[in-house]
Amino acid sequence: MPGNGQPQQPVANANGSAPSEPPKRAPLTARERLRAARVLGKYAEPSAKGASSSPSKSKSSKPEFGSGVLDALREADAKKAGGGGGRRGSRLPEAPGNLFDDSKRGMPKEGWTFELPFGVDVFLVLVSFTLITTIMFGTAFLVWKLGGIHFNEY
Repeated sequence: MPGNGQPQQPVANANGSAPSEPPKRAPLTARERLRAARVLGKYAEPSAKGASSSPSKSKSSKPEFGSGVLDALREADAKKAGGGGGRRGSRLPEAPGNLFDDSKRGMPKEGWTFELPFGVDVFLVLVSFTLITTIMFGTAFLVWKLGGIHFNEY
Protein backbone atom coordinates (compact mmCIF):
# COMPACT_ATOMS: atom_id res chain seq x y z
CA MET A 1 0.00 0.00 0.00
CA PRO A 2 1.42 3.41 -0.84
CA GLY A 3 0.28 5.27 2.30
CA ASN A 4 1.87 3.13 5.04
CA GLY A 5 5.34 4.72 4.92
CA GLN A 6 6.98 1.76 3.20
CA PRO A 7 8.78 2.27 -0.13
CA GLN A 8 6.70 1.35 -3.13
CA GLN A 9 7.65 -1.73 -5.09
CA PRO A 10 8.84 -1.10 -8.67
CA VAL A 11 6.16 -1.76 -11.25
CA ALA A 12 7.20 -3.69 -14.35
CA ASN A 13 6.70 -2.10 -17.75
CA ALA A 14 4.55 -3.65 -20.40
CA ASN A 15 7.55 -5.59 -21.77
CA GLY A 16 8.33 -7.06 -18.30
CA SER A 17 11.56 -5.14 -17.56
CA ALA A 18 12.10 -2.93 -14.52
CA PRO A 19 11.61 0.82 -15.00
CA SER A 20 14.70 2.89 -15.78
CA GLU A 21 14.09 5.61 -13.16
CA PRO A 22 13.97 4.79 -9.43
CA PRO A 23 10.53 4.40 -7.84
CA LYS A 24 8.99 7.41 -6.11
CA ARG A 25 8.57 7.17 -2.34
CA ALA A 26 5.51 8.32 -0.49
CA PRO A 27 6.07 11.64 1.29
CA LEU A 28 7.29 11.29 4.89
CA THR A 29 4.90 11.96 7.71
CA ALA A 30 5.65 14.68 10.24
CA ARG A 31 6.74 12.08 12.79
CA GLU A 32 9.19 10.47 10.35
CA ARG A 33 10.62 13.86 9.37
CA LEU A 34 11.10 14.77 13.03
CA ARG A 35 12.81 11.46 13.75
CA ALA A 36 15.10 11.92 10.75
CA ALA A 37 16.00 15.44 11.86
CA ARG A 38 16.85 14.18 15.34
CA VAL A 39 19.04 11.42 13.98
CA LEU A 40 20.83 13.79 11.62
CA GLY A 41 21.27 16.35 14.39
CA LYS A 42 22.63 13.73 16.76
CA TYR A 43 25.38 12.60 14.43
CA ALA A 44 26.19 15.98 12.86
CA GLU A 45 29.53 17.47 13.79
CA PRO A 46 29.44 20.57 16.00
CA SER A 47 31.44 22.58 13.45
CA ALA A 48 28.82 21.93 10.76
CA LYS A 49 26.04 23.38 12.93
CA GLY A 50 27.53 26.83 13.31
CA ALA A 51 29.33 27.13 10.00
CA SER A 52 27.51 30.31 9.01
CA SER A 53 28.00 32.08 12.35
CA SER A 54 31.22 33.02 14.07
CA PRO A 55 33.08 30.23 15.92
CA SER A 56 32.80 31.92 19.31
CA LYS A 57 29.04 32.36 18.95
CA SER A 58 28.46 28.72 18.01
CA LYS A 59 30.26 27.47 21.13
CA SER A 60 28.37 29.79 23.48
CA SER A 61 24.98 29.07 21.95
CA LYS A 62 24.88 25.39 22.95
CA PRO A 63 27.31 23.98 25.51
CA GLU A 64 28.70 20.51 25.18
CA PHE A 65 26.46 17.76 26.59
CA GLY A 66 27.20 17.09 30.26
CA SER A 67 29.36 20.16 30.80
CA GLY A 68 26.73 21.70 33.10
CA VAL A 69 27.00 18.73 35.44
CA LEU A 70 30.78 18.98 35.48
CA ASP A 71 30.61 22.71 36.16
CA ALA A 72 28.22 22.13 39.06
CA LEU A 73 30.52 19.47 40.54
CA ARG A 74 33.54 21.76 40.25
CA GLU A 75 31.59 24.57 41.90
CA ALA A 76 30.51 22.32 44.77
CA ASP A 77 34.11 21.16 45.30
CA ALA A 78 35.28 24.77 45.34
CA LYS A 79 32.68 25.66 47.98
CA LYS A 80 33.73 22.75 50.18
CA ALA A 81 37.41 23.57 49.92
CA GLY A 82 37.30 27.33 50.48
CA GLY A 83 34.01 27.89 52.31
CA GLY A 84 34.97 26.73 55.79
CA GLY A 85 32.01 24.59 56.76
CA GLY A 86 30.43 24.15 53.37
CA ARG A 87 28.06 21.55 54.79
CA ARG A 88 25.88 24.20 56.39
CA GLY A 89 23.65 24.50 53.32
CA SER A 90 22.79 20.80 53.31
CA ARG A 91 19.47 19.91 54.90
CA LEU A 92 20.06 16.17 54.66
CA PRO A 93 20.84 14.26 57.84
CA GLU A 94 24.50 13.44 58.26
CA ALA A 95 25.92 10.15 59.41
CA PRO A 96 27.67 10.28 62.79
CA GLY A 97 31.42 10.45 62.78
CA ASN A 98 31.80 7.41 65.03
CA LEU A 99 29.15 4.72 64.59
CA PHE A 100 30.21 2.94 67.81
CA ASP A 101 29.81 5.97 70.10
CA ASP A 102 26.91 5.14 72.44
CA SER A 103 27.62 7.80 75.06
CA LYS A 104 24.40 9.74 74.35
CA ARG A 105 22.24 6.78 73.48
CA GLY A 106 19.22 6.30 75.72
CA MET A 107 19.81 9.54 77.61
CA PRO A 108 16.76 11.74 78.19
CA LYS A 109 16.52 14.96 76.24
CA GLU A 110 17.42 18.15 78.06
CA GLY A 111 14.60 20.30 79.37
CA TRP A 112 10.95 19.49 79.90
CA THR A 113 9.67 17.16 77.22
CA PHE A 114 6.27 15.55 76.74
CA GLU A 115 5.64 13.01 74.03
CA LEU A 116 2.20 11.71 73.21
CA PRO A 117 1.91 7.99 72.61
CA PHE A 118 -0.04 8.89 69.45
CA GLY A 119 0.08 11.62 66.86
CA VAL A 120 -1.12 15.20 67.02
CA ASP A 121 -3.97 14.42 64.63
CA VAL A 122 -5.40 11.82 67.04
CA PHE A 123 -5.03 14.33 69.87
CA LEU A 124 -7.01 16.94 67.95
CA VAL A 125 -9.79 14.43 67.20
CA LEU A 126 -10.04 13.49 70.89
CA VAL A 127 -10.10 17.13 72.03
CA SER A 128 -12.74 18.11 69.47
CA PHE A 129 -14.91 15.08 70.33
CA THR A 130 -14.70 15.86 74.04
CA LEU A 131 -15.44 19.56 73.51
CA ILE A 132 -18.41 18.98 71.21
CA THR A 133 -19.88 16.30 73.49
CA THR A 134 -19.48 18.51 76.57
CA ILE A 135 -21.16 21.47 74.87
CA MET A 136 -24.02 19.26 73.61
CA PHE A 137 -24.80 17.67 77.00
CA GLY A 138 -24.27 20.97 78.81
CA THR A 139 -26.79 22.68 76.56
CA ALA A 140 -29.32 19.85 77.05
CA PHE A 141 -28.86 20.07 80.85
CA LEU A 142 -29.30 23.84 80.82
CA VAL A 143 -32.50 23.63 78.75
CA TRP A 144 -33.84 20.90 81.07
CA LYS A 145 -33.12 22.95 84.20
CA LEU A 146 -34.72 26.07 82.69
CA GLY A 147 -37.90 24.11 82.08
CA GLY A 148 -37.75 23.67 78.34
CA ILE A 149 -37.96 19.88 78.53
CA HIS A 150 -41.00 18.08 79.96
CA PHE A 151 -41.47 14.33 80.07
CA ASN A 152 -45.29 13.98 79.73
CA GLU A 153 -45.91 16.02 82.87
CA TYR A 154 -49.26 17.86 82.85
